[in-house]
Amino acid sequence: MNLIRLSHATLQYRRLSGLLIALLITSSVHAQLSLPDSLYTLLKTTRQQSPSEQRQNKILELFFELTTHRQPQDKHIWIDSLYYASQHPYSRYGQLLCRLHQADSLAQSGSFKQGYSQLLTVTQALERLHKVNYAAMGYLRMGAIVGKMHQTKRHRAETIYYYRRAVELTRQGQELMHMVRAMSYIGDFYLEQKNYKAVITSQQEAEQLILADKEGRAVRQYWAILANMGAAYLGLNKEAEANTYFAKAMHYVGITRASQKIYLAQGIYSILSEHYRKKKQYALAHQSLHKSQQYLDTLKGTVSPADAGKLQTDLYLALYNLHKEQANYQQALRYHELAQQQRNKWITDELDKEYEVLQQQYQTEQEKLKTISLQKAILQRESQQEQQFNQFLLALIVLLLITMGLVYRFLKAKAQSQLALSQLKQQTNRQVLAAQDAERQRIAADLHDDLGGVIATINHQITKSLQADSLQELQRNLATIKPVAAQAGDKIRSIAHNLMPPDFERIGLIESVQQLVGSLNDARFQLAVFGAPRRLSPDFELNIYRILSELIHNVQKHAQASHVQVQLLFHTDSLTLLVEDDGIGNRLANNHREQTGIGLKNISSRVNYLNARWQTDASEQGTTTLVEIPYEFLSGKYTHRR
Repeated sequence: MNLIRLSHATLQYRRLSGLLIALLITSSVHAQLSLPDSLYTLLKTTRQQSPSEQRQNKILELFFELTTHRQPQDKHIWIDSLYYASQHPYSRYGQLLCRLHQADSLAQSGSFKQGYSQLLTVTQALERLHKVNYAAMGYLRMGAIVGKMHQTKRHRAETIYYYRRAVELTRQGQELMHMVRAMSYIGDFYLEQKNYKAVITSQQEAEQLILADKEGRAVRQYWAILANMGAAYLGLNKEAEANTYFAKAMHYVGITRASQKIYLAQGIYSILSEHYRKKKQYALAHQSLHKSQQYLDTLKGTVSPADAGKLQTDLYLALYNLHKEQANYQQALRYHELAQQQRNKWITDELDKEYEVLQQQYQTEQEKLKTISLQKAILQRESQQEQQFNQFLLALIVLLLITMGLVYRFLKAKAQSQLALSQLKQQTNRQVLAAQDAERQRIAADLHDDLGGVIATINHQITKSLQADSLQELQRNLATIKPVAAQAGDKIRSIAHNLMPPDFERIGLIESVQQLVGSLNDARFQLAVFGAPRRLSPDFELNIYRILSELIHNVQKHAQASHVQVQLLFHTDSLTLLVEDDGIGNRLANNHREQTGIGLKNISSRVNYLNARWQTDASEQGTTTLVEIPYEFLSGKYTHRR
């Protein structure tokens, strides 16, 4: 009885093999006149339609489909066409389709993480744009990537979630082709889980949709549906039904590219070999694996190295399991070693490929940037030319029609300008006078607070000396007067230095500030200069110096700081002054307009005179004062330091 069953199985295998080979030959001829050409014909018809957004979107979708279904030798033509068609300024949809193709290509080349990340971003953007069919395609690709990278229960749930989300979106889009494609992915998922009844149920629903499709576009996915059903029936040990669906799948695969026909045949023989191995029909299993290897050798030139390497590894592992069951341990060990070598080579090739992809992406991005820059330059030049022409034409018309009006406006503007200039001079004079007055008040305060106390001490000591009872007591009193007098001299020099440092015009701003900080004899104060120093006019440098002097003395008197940073930052177009401390600060500094202190009024007047901007930020961590002085206002009044 076993011999009869074996003979019957062999006859079934030979019939199926002959049928698959015959269908493979005939479908290769049929493929040349099928889907890609029909898409190209539809593209030419669509291009003849009147320009509209719907027409533009249809062209973009056809370009995208052609990148998927064309042969490798002319695939790059449609990729370039998709890219250039998406460069329209308003073609957000086209740009997203380009990015969807790029992300999918990354994943297919083995860069799963990078491809998944880009697919997630593009898919969500397509969904927000209500392009549900191609958003569904993104979800399908994401589910496939998760399924390849992980095999845990949580990741399987994530995979089926993506597939079901894709089906929901395609139902909204009411495009049968995309709906069937999503259902084929669900069939693949259930097939991997060996849930054969769920496979048959889901794929039969897809088959009904294909048969109901009047446009005939959904039939391009029919071969995948049929192959899934064949594998499911084989898993249920229904070989006759399986053979029927496998044969039909090979028939309908003729409407897609050649690599899919060979890929399908290789996959069918791999499935058959596993089926026969489990039934211990080892001769048929060996024959199936031999056929699978033949088709895999043909397939290697048409699929990515990552996919080819994975398929070859699976084939070696199948031969390993088959020989191990037959107690052919030497051959089993050989194929196990080959599987390990292939897996290592696949991983190495995958890493090399990922590096090449990243390098190509970088080069492509650089080319895109150059193209965009060139386009911007051309558009800007054209815009400038058009603007210049319009300005010339407008000036000519105005000159011819309203000459008298222009003269009147010119005279009026001149009078207003003179008035404004006069007001500006008055305001400047008021600011200068206010600054001088504030400076006088500050000097008076320094003389009173600092020098007045010292002189009072000297006067007291002199009085005591005049009342001395002996020469020794007189000498002691005079000895105490000397350091106090020296202190008075130091304070006078300090006040004079603040007013105008010695040789200020000769040594310049930076050295004067260095001397100012050094004269403090205070280790808390640190000075730093950044950038390329510039010499400004003496008037402006003196005002800047006095701003810094006022800020430094305010910190010294009031901040109670442990560290103080004074910085001069020379930029290409401005000079920035920064005084930063970690003290208690001035709690009203954030609103300096409301402050009435003499020093702050003095600073404000000088800042306005320099056409500068300043702000003070006080917090629990200290106080930061920033003054930005533009060079534009000082144009012609400075030169580079020699």
